[in-house]
Amino acid sequence: MIELPQRREENGCSMAAEVLHSCGEVRLQVRGTSMLPTLWPRDRLTIQFTQFEPVLPGDIVLYARQDRLFIHRVTQKSDRAGSRFLVTRGDAMAEADPPVLAAELLGKVISVHRCGNVIEPDREFSVSRRLVGMLLCNSGLLRGMALRLHAWRVRSGQSDVVFRLNETAME
Repeated sequence: MIELPQRREENGCSMAAEVLHSCGEVRLQVRGTSMLPTLWPRDRLTIQFTQFEPVLPGDIVLYARQDRLFIHRVTQKSDRAGSRFLVTRGDAMAEADPPVLAAELLGKVISVHRCGNVIEPDREFSVSRRLVGMLLCNSGLLRGMALRLHAWRVRSGQSDVVFRLNETAME
């Protein structure tokens, strides 16, 4: 017997894939922390259907694997005959994901909606931003503090002091 949460994940995954294929675009809300500091929980992402060919390293992509959805950054692309896959990793993750096959790719993040702002994700991922991601990945205390600060900013409506994807102070 399949448990209800597992069935909900499977249905959500297949529904997102179906909407992307038929409508070309879907909006999903971030739940995890693997893409900190680029994406924060409760950010709403606009994801556009894409084929394998136009995806480049630095793009943030949505892919499906084992009835789950993942949104991670492309770090490498292999487009040789018989070997078409992407290497992805969450910005706050220490290791890369297993290779993403072209058939698993669903779409590319084209915008992030956060606190009333629409932000276009940067393809460039600076060394300082990567360092912040690694700190948040390896320190539960820092991650917890950053998430509480972000939640407070969202609740208090301080959209002018929101972490931005294209923030030059982090460069």
